[in-house]
Amino acid sequence: MYTQFIKKLIDLPDFTIVSCHELENGWVFQLQPSKQCPICPVCFGKTQRHAVIHRRLRHTFSWNTGTIWIDVPFYRQRCTTCPLTFTFDYGLEASRIATKAYQMQIVEACHARTISEVAREYQLAYTTVERWFYELALTQLIEESPTRIVWMSLRFVKDILMRQVF
Repeated sequence: MYTQFIKKLIDLPDFTIVSCHELENGWVFQLQPSKQCPICPVCFGKTQRHAVIHRRLRHTFSWNTGTIWIDVPFYRQRCTTCPLTFTFDYGLEASRIATKAYQMQIVEACHARTISEVAREYQLAYTTVERWFYELALTQLIEESPTRIVWMSLRFVKDILMRQVF
């Protein structure tokens, strides 16, 4: 029963949880990707595993447990037809330290609060939170359409401008 809750918390359907352990300020879940053979992004040919890079990423934050980390193997793939080698990231859009889901959670926490408060609370560098905010805040804006059209005469606008000048 608890594994179902953990799978919903992590929300990565392409991965299975291998193990988990508690840290001082959070939890670490070791994940294993489902069996798949990624295709080459250039020629769409078959690839084979070249190397494995294990990375620990921040994935989400929970108030009761702290930061939830994931250990994910990133497979370095080599195309069998062309000389390309690439790292397959399973759509995590991971930066060096966090997944895109964690970054969006931090940006949402910055609304109505200062960046320095959020950086202190989540124990992140100020510049990291600032960079994520300026990169991702525009994606969270809601576009509004005008509800009415206001028409002003040219004479009215000139009067307003003349009052501001003098």
